Amino acid sequence: MIVVRKLAILSIILFFIGYSFGLTLRVGTYENPPLSFEKDGEVVGIFPDVLNHIAKSEGWKFEYTYTTQDEAIEKLKSGELDVVFPLGKSEERERFFRFNDEPLFYNWGVVYTKSDLNLKNFLDLEGERIGGMRTDIYYDDETYGIKSLLKKFGVKCSFHDYKTYREVFEALRSGEIDVGIVNRTFGDFHSKEYKLKKTGLIFSPRGLFLMFNKDNPIVDEIISILDDHISKLKKKSDSFYYATIDKYMAGMKVEIPGWIRRILIGSILIIIVLILLVLILRKLVQVKTAELVKKREETLKLYDNIKKTDKLLQDFISLTSKMIFMEMDERKFMDQVLNTALKLIPKARYGSVSVFEGENWRFVTALEHDVEKLRKLPLKRSYAIVPERTIVVDRINERNKNVFPKDLFEEFRKLSKPVKETIISPIRVSGETVGLFTMDIPEGSVENFDDSDVETAENFARIVSAFYMIRKYAQELQEKNRELIAVNEELKATNEELSTTNEEIERLYTDLENTMNKFQDFITLMSQMHMMESNEEYFLNEVLDTALDIVPKAKYGSISLFEDGRWRFVALRGHRMEALKDIPLKKEDSIASTLDRATIVRDLMEWNRRGKPPEVFKALSEATLPIKSSIIAPLKLEDEVVGFISLDIPEDQDEDFTERDVEIVDKFANIVLTFYTLRIREKELKEKTKELEESFERFRKALTVVAKVAVMEIEETTFFNEMLDLALELIPKADYGSISIFEGDEWKFVATRGHDLNILQKIPLKRRYAVVENRVRIIDRILEEDKHTFPEDVMKMMEKASKPIKSTLLAPLMIGEEIFGFFALDIADGKNAIFSEHDVEMVDKFAKIISGFHVVRMYQKSQGKFFKNVILALVKALENYDIYTKGHSERVAAYSTMLAEKMGMNKNNIKMIYWASLVHDMGKIFVPRNILNKPGKLTKEEFEYIKEHPKKSAEILMEVERMEDVARIVMYHHERWDGKGYPYGLKENDIPIESRIIAIADSYDAMISERPYRRAFTKEEALREIERCSGTQFDPDLARIFVKLMRKRR
Repeated sequence: MIVVRKLAILSIILFFIGYSFGLTLRVGTYENPPLSFEKDGEVVGIFPDVLNHIAKSEGWKFEYTYTTQDEAIEKLKSGELDVVFPLGKSEERERFFRFNDEPLFYNWGVVYTKSDLNLKNFLDLEGERIGGMRTDIYYDDETYGIKSLLKKFGVKCSFHDYKTYREVFEALRSGEIDVGIVNRTFGDFHSKEYKLKKTGLIFSPRGLFLMFNKDNPIVDEIISILDDHISKLKKKSDSFYYATIDKYMAGMKVEIPGWIRRILIGSILIIIVLILLVLILRKLVQVKTAELVKKREETLKLYDNIKKTDKLLQDFISLTSKMIFMEMDERKFMDQVLNTALKLIPKARYGSVSVFEGENWRFVTALEHDVEKLRKLPLKRSYAIVPERTIVVDRINERNKNVFPKDLFEEFRKLSKPVKETIISPIRVSGETVGLFTMDIPEGSVENFDDSDVETAENFARIVSAFYMIRKYAQELQEKNRELIAVNEELKATNEELSTTNEEIERLYTDLENTMNKFQDFITLMSQMHMMESNEEYFLNEVLDTALDIVPKAKYGSISLFEDGRWRFVALRGHRMEALKDIPLKKEDSIASTLDRATIVRDLMEWNRRGKPPEVFKALSEATLPIKSSIIAPLKLEDEVVGFISLDIPEDQDEDFTERDVEIVDKFANIVLTFYTLRIREKELKEKTKELEESFERFRKALTVVAKVAVMEIEETTFFNEMLDLALELIPKADYGSISIFEGDEWKFVATRGHDLNILQKIPLKRRYAVVENRVRIIDRILEEDKHTFPEDVMKMMEKASKPIKSTLLAPLMIGEEIFGFFALDIADGKNAIFSEHDVEMVDKFAKIISGFHVVRMYQKSQGKFFKNVILALVKALENYDIYTKGHSERVAAYSTMLAEKMGMNKNNIKMIYWASLVHDMGKIFVPRNILNKPGKLTKEEFEYIKEHPKKSAEILMEVERMEDVARIVMYHHERWDGKGYPYGLKENDIPIESRIIAIADSYDAMISERPYRRAFTKEEALREIERCSGTQFDPDLARIFVKLMRKRR
C-alpha cells in the first residue's frame, strides 16, 4: 500500500515537472485525409491542426511520427509512442489502450467498387474479393468491421489485407480486388482520382478519438486537459475547431445514404412528419433563393434557420428509430400465436408464453390460466423446467410442488388449470434459452400428445423465438441510430438536395405502401392455409396473385393439378381459362411431369408441340398468350408429381428470370403442396376420427369392466350382466345371450339378455342335461338338439323362457380341465346373419375372462375366511394370556378403521389397518405374565420388557405369508410424534401413517378402560388428554380429526 501511494505521488510530481518545463508527447499518425496527412514534409489535417492549437496554449510540444496505421499501433503498444490518432473506439482496442472521452470527428465505413459492379445490399457481396486496411476498425474489428458484419449475414467471400487506404484503392483500380473498404472522408477525397464508384452501402458510424499508451503514468491528466479543450472548442460555432473543419472540408459533398432515407419512411406517422418537414424546407429554400441578393445579415438569419431544420431532422430520426423498433405489441402477437397453436392441436386446451428476465420468470400471456395474476407472482427462472429441446411432461404440478416454495406453489396452483400433460418448447435467441412456449392437455382427458404435436409446438416456439430475435436486433439497430444522430451536425451542406426530397419521398412512400399491401396479403393467405378457411379455387388464385406481385416481371401464371392422369387448370392469370378447360390434356402432355425441381423454360411452346395431335396443339396455342420464358415448379408428393405452378414473362418484355425468382416460385410451390397435404390429412383425420368414435364407445365399457375386474371391485351378478352387454355390443349380429353355471348337480342361469331369466331360474335344470364339450361351438337350432337330453316338461319350460333362436355360439366356462358353466350368444330366428371365426375368438376370450373372475372370487372367499379365523384365534389366545386386553383389540380396530375412513384412505389400506389393530399387541405373549398383570406401577426393568412387545409382534407376523405390511404397521404403533417413543425413536412423518392412526386409537381405548392401578377416564377426559398430547405424542392433524369425530358421534 505504501509503494502504491509513493508511485501515485511520484506520478503527480513528474506531471507537474513536465508541465512546468513544457510537456513533449511522441505522436503517431498515418495517411487519412483530411483528418491527417503529410504536406511538404509537415503533418497537417483536422486532427494535427486542432491538437497543435491546444499544445500551443498549454506550452506542450508534439513530436510526430508519420507511418502506417498498423505500425503506429505496434509502436504505441511497445512504448515508442505516447499517442496515435485518428482512431475509433472498440472493445478490442480498449483492452490494450486508453482513449480520451471527447470525439474530434465522426466517420463511417463505405463500400467502393469499379463502375461495372452494381451492389444494392450487403448480400450482393457473396463471392467477391474484398480489400481493406489491416487494423482498420471498419475492416478488421470483431464488432464493427466488414468481416464481422458479413459473417453475421452468412455471406462468403475472400479478404485481402493492405497497409494503407491508398493501397486499397490502387488494388481496386488494377482489378486485384472487386470491392474496397475505406472510411467516408478518404473515399470522398480520392475516389475521383482513382475513378472508383461509391456504393450506397455504409456501416458502423463511429466517433474518432486519440488513443494513448495505458502505461504512461500521467495519461489521465493529459486526457483530462485535452477533453476540456476539445469540449470548449466544440461548443463555440466560431471556434478554431469549426474553422479548421471548414478549411479542410470545403467543397466536400456530404451525401445522405439511401438506407437512411428508407429508415426515415418506416411508418405512416413518419411520412406525415416528413411531409411537414419537406414543406418547411421548401419554404426555407424559397426564402433563401429570394433573399440571395439581400444583405449579409439576412443570409446569416437564413443559415440559422437551416441549423434549426437540422435539429428538427435529428429529433425526427430519433422518433423514427423508436417507431421502427418498438411498434410491435408483444402481448397481442403472442396471443395470436398461442390461439393458432391451440387450433392446430385441439387436444391441448391451455397454453402459455413466458420469458426469463435475468433470474426472474415472467408470463407474457396464457390461455385459460389466470395470466394477470400469474404475472404478479415473484417467479424465478430456477422454478421452471428449462429443457434443451421440446419435451412432454406428465403431471407438471407434481414436479412444481418439489421445486416451488410451499406458499408460492399453492398460489401458482390456484391460478393454473389442472393439467394432465404438457409440451414445453424452449424459446431460443442466439443459442440462449430466453423463455418457454407451453401447451397443456386438461386433467381428465383421455388424449395424449404424439410426435406430430411435439413437432407443431416446436415450430410455434421457433416463431416466438424469431419475434424475440427480431426485437433484439431492432433494439441493437435503435442503439446505432442514436449514434447516427450525432452525424447530423455535419449535414450543413444538404440544402440543394432537400429541394428534390419531396419527389423521392412520394415515390418511396408508394413503394412502401405497395410492399406493405403485398405483405398483408401474404399474411392473410398463410392464415387461410393454416386455418383451412378457404376453398381450393379461392386459395390457389390468392397464391398465384401473391406470387405475381412478388415477382412483378412475370405477367401471366397458372396452377395446375394432375388427377387420374388428366391435366386440370385450377388457377390462371393472363391466359384464357375457359378455352384451356375444354382441351383434353393429359399429365404426360405437361413438361412439369418430367421435372424434379423449379426450372426456367425458354421454349415452352416448342415443348408443348411434341407428341400432341395438331388440333390439340392449335387449341393450346390459341388459349395461351405469347411467352418469352417461364418458371415451372413441380408439386411433388412422395416422389410423384401431382401438379405444378408456372409464372410467365410476356414475349415482348426485355427482362428475364433470375435464380432468385426460381427460389421464390419454388417456395410458392411448397406452399401449394403444404395446402394439399393439409387437406389430405384433414380428410384422413375426419375418417379416422369417425372410426375411432365408433370403436371408442364399444371399448369404453370393456375397459370399465376390465378395470373393475382388475381391482375386484364388482359384484358377481353385475359382472355377468355387464359382460353380456359388452359382448352383444362387440358382436352386433348376436341378438340374445346367457351365462349359466353348475353348482353341484344343479345347473343355474345367472344372467340373460332377451330370454326370461325369472322363468329360467325356476326351471329345475340338472347338470346331466347339458351336452359338455371343452371347445367353443356354433350350434344351429340348439333347442332342437337339446330335446334328446332334456325331459319333455323341462324342455317345454325352456321353450317358453327362450326367444326363437337360429344359431348359438356356445363357449364352456372352465377351471383347469373342469367345466363349471356356459357363455352363449344367439342369433334370432329369421335373420340372415351367421357367426364368423372372429366371433368365435371373441366369445372364447369372454369365456376366459368370466372363468378367471369366477376362480379369483372363489379363492378370495376361501382365503378371506381362513385369514380372519387365524387372526381372531391369535387375538383370543392373547386375551387369555393378558386379562386386561379382552375386547381391547376389537375396539382399537373399530376406532382405527373409523379414523382411516374419515381420512379417505383406500380400501386396501383400511383392511391392513383393521388387521394390524387386531394383532398389534400379539408380542405381549413374550412378556412375563406377572409383569403384564401387575396391579402397581412397573419398574424400569419391567418397562423394558413391555417395550419389546412391538418388535416381537412384528417378528411373529413376518413369518405369516401376506402379513409383511401388517407387521410393519404393528412395529411402529408405539412411536411418538416428537421422537421419544419406542422401539426405534422415529418421529413425525418417518412413522407410517397407519401406525400413527393405531397409536391414537390404542391410547384412547386404554384410557377409557379400567386398570387395577387407576380408574377409567371418561370419554371427554380421554379426548382432552389426546388434545393435550397433540404435536408431542400424537400426529396433530390426526389427533384433531379423531377428537372431532368422536365428539360428533357422542
